[in-house]
Amino acid sequence: MQHIKRILVANRGEIACRIMRTAHKLGLRTIAIYAEPDAQAPHVRMADEAWPIEGPSPTGAYLNMDAILEVAEKAGAHAIHPGYGFLSENADFARRVIKAGIRFVGPRPDAIEQMGDKSTAKAAMEAAGVPTVPGYHGEDQSPDRLLEEARRIGFPVLIKASAGGGGKGMKVAESVADFPDALESAQREALNAFGSNHVLLEKYLPVARHVEVQLLCDAHGHALYIGDRDCSVQRRHQKILEEAPAPGLSDALRAAMGEAAVRCARAIGYVNAGTVEFLLGPDDAFYFMEVNTRLQVEHPVTECVSGLDLVEWQLRIADDQPLPFTQDDVQLQGHAIEARIYAEQPAKAFLPSTGRLTQVVWPETSAGLRVDHAVESGTEVSAWFDPMLAKMIVHAPSRDAAINRLFEALCHTRIEGVQTNLDYLCHLLATDTFREARLHTRLCEEHPPGKQRLQEAVLPHAVAALLQEGRLQIPRPLRQWAWSSNTPIYETCFTLSAGDEHFHLNARLEGDTVSLRWRDAQHCFQIRWSETSGKVSVRAAQENVWRNVSYVYTEHTLILTEPELAIVSHQHQTSWEADSTAPENDTLAPMSGTVIKVLKSTGDTVEAGDTIMILEAMKMEHPVRASHEGILEKLFVSEGNTIREGQSLFTYASGKDGKEKDDD
Repeated sequence: MQHIKRILVANRGEIACRIMRTAHKLGLRTIAIYAEPDAQAPHVRMADEAWPIEGPSPTGAYLNMDAILEVAEKAGAHAIHPGYGFLSENADFARRVIKAGIRFVGPRPDAIEQMGDKSTAKAAMEAAGVPTVPGYHGEDQSPDRLLEEARRIGFPVLIKASAGGGGKGMKVAESVADFPDALESAQREALNAFGSNHVLLEKYLPVARHVEVQLLCDAHGHALYIGDRDCSVQRRHQKILEEAPAPGLSDALRAAMGEAAVRCARAIGYVNAGTVEFLLGPDDAFYFMEVNTRLQVEHPVTECVSGLDLVEWQLRIADDQPLPFTQDDVQLQGHAIEARIYAEQPAKAFLPSTGRLTQVVWPETSAGLRVDHAVESGTEVSAWFDPMLAKMIVHAPSRDAAINRLFEALCHTRIEGVQTNLDYLCHLLATDTFREARLHTRLCEEHPPGKQRLQEAVLPHAVAALLQEGRLQIPRPLRQWAWSSNTPIYETCFTLSAGDEHFHLNARLEGDTVSLRWRDAQHCFQIRWSETSGKVSVRAAQENVWRNVSYVYTEHTLILTEPELAIVSHQHQTSWEADSTAPENDTLAPMSGTVIKVLKSTGDTVEAGDTIMILEAMKMEHPVRASHEGILEKLFVSEGNTIREGQSLFTYASGKDGKEKDDD
């Protein structure tokens, strides 16, 4: 490196660690910044030096431009890498970095500004001949004008924050009736996350795919596309599974999208790494969505298939080095998939989960498996920061092999102390929809948490595995039984669940024979456990064939992989405790966070589904609704209050007159 010897990473968590790994590989000295809660964080320990910064909140510290620039000057930084999130797409910050004589590892401020406002970006792309989604991106932001434009576009419409991304400030209005509340919520989230409540409207394409193109552009006139990625699998408009290359695209379509992305870059004089996001319709028509003027969270899948270190090329481009290869030199090999592991509660609409991580175990990494993370046992997951804990990335010769490798890696990951989406990721990977690459942005709605089906034929295998693990409430584990006709007989009752399907089972155990009864059915089978291999196998009473049972037990969930895939949970105590003193009619907080709006008052009559208040955690809004009609008797919290999960929020009496309704 000619000009950059010392680099400050203006970020935290896994992306700060990721940047530092490449910086150290290049022989650069790394400088970390940290808010007080991160004083012992992995990125602080990894850096060659670390400086504390202050702000109005832990999140605000990483947005404190004055403090960051003061540290950069004192530490003698030659460059600042912003990572993603925080100040990574803030044009004012980039200008101040450059004005201070420090190199900004990213695009020029004018390009950030132009693409940071989605309305301006769409106008620029239309002028460059890049197809865009029909919509409205005007300056008139009055509710009446926005509703008028929504009617013109046609419902459903997508309301998007003009100044940012990541799913924040993004709402779908299915009808005219939905529009006012969706608009207000989107503007409020946008203002909180990006400092601007300006929004744009787009026609919502419910079965479209999210396909994006990775760019590398130097300051010497070279602009290349480094393949594409499919990021269609999303919940709450945030990606959770990403893969490269995007499956099922013809060579002609792939080239057309890549060339369109390069036109986007040239139209705004783009320099450094960036991503152009497109919506791809079922007719192979594609439409510009936005340009991410930073490194993407999902950049590792492109690194895997291209063999390029994108962070290295970000640094080299910022060091004024030209790209030494051409478009023809970019060759992709194999298939890569990334899974984002979040601290969240899939069964509760993916609400964030907070707490201290009591145990973190990752699978052993290899040439085809990479885990980017910055958490460990003892890490505190708070409501201040994004709930993503890690990214698990696999690379294999084929898509099928990559899916299987990722599934196995997720099964061997253990995270305790908070709830996670590990089991839900496994469920998605196992669906025919994903395995057959029938991808679109509503895939998670088609396969929501709690909809996995359990085949009755798998029940004996699930029971055998749970006995093997000692997870059923019986006097002794199976391996301690005496294998003779004189063995005692045990009986036990338990429940197995797969999503919203429940099997209430009665089991009678005599020696190696188990009789299961559920509903009106009875199934007898034998279990064999190997002292040498530690494996368990099952044989039905009427069969002569022993079938091996392969499984992984994680987070109170049994994931069977042989003889067929199934995801099963057995009856267990939940990992969090609600307020045990709360009266029966109290509504409890589904998560920790802040009350940002209270919409009802004591004495109000409410209907089932009415929004009583809105909570916020990690810059995302979560409405709390009435479960049934009644009279709101008491509010226990007010706007601005910080709340904990399980805390009483309000109480109301059933029935419009405040009393339970008579059956007649």
